[in-house]
Amino acid sequence: MDYDELLIDLKKRFKTIEENHPNEDFYKISNMLMCGFALFALKDPSVLKFVGELKDRASNLKSIFHITQAPSDTTMRKIIDKVPTEELKELFTPYIEKLDNEGILEDYKYLDRLLIPLDGTQYFVSKTLHCECCLTKHHQNGTITYHHNALGACIVHPKHKEVFPIGIEDIVKQDGETKNDCEQNAAKRLIPQIADRLEQHPLLFGGDAIYANGPTIRLIRQLEQERTAPLNFIFSVKPTSHEYLFLQFERLEKSGDIKSFTTTTKDKKYVTKYANGLMLNGVNNDILVNFLYFEEHDLKTGKVKVFTWITDITITLKNHVKLVKAGRSRWKIENETFNTLKNQGYQFEHNFGHGKKYLAANFSVLMLLAFLFDQIQQRTNLMFRLAKLKAGSRIALWEKIRQYFDLVAVPSMDFIYQLIAKKIKMKVQFIT
Repeated sequence: MDYDELLIDLKKRFKTIEENHPNEDFYKISNMLMCGFALFALKDPSVLKFVGELKDRASNLKSIFHITQAPSDTTMRKIIDKVPTEELKELFTPYIEKLDNEGILEDYKYLDRLLIPLDGTQYFVSKTLHCECCLTKHHQNGTITYHHNALGACIVHPKHKEVFPIGIEDIVKQDGETKNDCEQNAAKRLIPQIADRLEQHPLLFGGDAIYANGPTIRLIRQLEQERTAPLNFIFSVKPTSHEYLFLQFERLEKSGDIKSFTTTTKDKKYVTKYANGLMLNGVNNDILVNFLYFEEHDLKTGKVKVFTWITDITITLKNHVKLVKAGRSRWKIENETFNTLKNQGYQFEHNFGHGKKYLAANFSVLMLLAFLFDQIQQRTNLMFRLAKLKAGSRIALWEKIRQYFDLVAVPSMDFIYQLIAKKIKMKVQFIT
């Protein structure tokens, strides 16, 4: 998919949001939202840096990002702060639909489902800046740390590098609440959103042990009844939090009623065990789950890693290996998404601004949208991949994109990719 065409479409959708919030401001919402997106698309380290370059970049900002106004950092933050985050979060849907139309989602089916792990992360923290939605941590010395966390969800595949963000839900104090929000509550809000956005697709939600509880599983089962496509889960479990589940498994193992398989390679030994139809716990003894146990032995070091999950997919001889890979794919949202955002140029942990209402959350959504666009390019755009190959790394690619963007008048982002990939040569006309 062409990056420049995606940007044209995005600007149209920003204008629709603008139409929903008529005002007499000189600076248009659509321009400010596109400024926020361009900030993360170009991987600038701060709003001040981005705004400081606006005049020098005016030509390329107009030709590529369709930005026609140059605000101050205060104005940019003030206007973006007004936009309800819920409206921005809806923008993931059309681009996931484009992936579907291109056949990409079909290629991402695993166990005949789209695998969607969930994971939480922190994206704002301050000792002074705060709002009524901030989570709070009270310290023994009397000070307070204010922070915003979010729960993210991505479409992943064990064999594919690219991940596609499908949603993000703030873990912040809800209206009228005095207690901190939590990741489980955010999951109760996010899972239905994703089930609705991907209503025609079978889904397999993944996550750590915090989701392996009665309310979350009941929610998933209820949502499945309301749709035509299957809705399943595979969640990690731990002996400390799911003692009764492990006790049942141990009893079955002692009686010889556990299925067990061992495979060995030159350096590793893998042991898989499973049992179907165990009770989740004493409180939720009506919820039956299937238990999957996996050991990875490093034959050189002697180290053993143990992984355990529950799922509502019946575990069999044919699917237990794929289920292990599905369970272990949870790390992709942590490593391939949040760690990339934090360490590969997106500056996810930088405080781009807090605002009074929606600013911090809106910046997190705009950053994730920019990341989604990059992931789409990496998956579908040969010229992007050639440019990245020539640059050598993600960070080096972002640097080269900024160099051309800042110094050369170009008609499109694809033109910059071609320059970096050495597919075209040009007589450099420096911007004056």
